Amino acid sequence: WLATQADYSLLLTPQVLLSIGYMGIISTTGGFVLWNEGLLYMDASTAGLFMFWQPIVGTFLGWLLLGEPVTLWFWLGALLIVAGVVMAMGRPKKA
Repeated sequence: WLATQADYSLLLTPQVLLSIGYMGIISTTGGFVLWNEGLLYMDASTAGLFMFWQPIVGTFLGWLLLGEPVTLWFWLGALLIVAGVVMAMGRPKKA
């Protein structure tokens, strides 16, 4: 069906092209540059802990911008993530 009946001209609309540009330039490149800049100021082991905040921020933005529900399971997961990050950051570093 896709090869014979799809309207490929819709892929060239400004809305689609701007969306692709945003995903490729702003979010991907911007995130990569900011991540590498952050690594200049802290150890990679500490910076890696910030990756665990991604689902919490994503869920918060989904709730704020899209009106998605936040359930009890989210709060339980968020609590476990926060506890894990705090425990990992609180342990003394080995020399």
